[in-house]
Amino acid sequence: MKKVIFLILFVAAAFYSNAQAVKPEKIVVISDTAINADTVIVSFTAVKSKIKSFQLSINKVNGTVDGTVFLQGTINGNDWITIDSLAATNVAITTKMFAINATSYYSYRAYYITTGTQKSILTAAYLRRQDE
Repeated sequence: MKKVIFLILFVAAAFYSNAQAVKPEKIVVISDTAINADTVIVSFTAVKSKIKSFQLSINKVNGTVDGTVFLQGTINGNDWITIDSLAATNVAITTKMFAINATSYYSYRAYYITTGTQKSILTAAYLRRQDE
């Protein structure tokens, strides 16, 4: 009987220690509105490592939505390097997720250049592990 109780306690302790080792992910979301021919920049500065992904969404409010969102990164805060892009289309919601395999930049931004007569909302979010 002692062996059974010891085994149960050992397994419970192993599960408890694994549950404590993995912390939940953190999601950060920022939005801004673009009106007509506009430039909107949503920045994430001093981002810690272990970024898992970014998601960019363009929500059409009215008008004809057109333009491009560039996901960019920088090490020094001045020179931005384009990682990927999302073409804005004239639909209710345009969304794209960007998986990040290695965190190489200190800061990231979503750089949205719009054209035409429109009103839209750019929402940028990132997901990262909190265990740092």
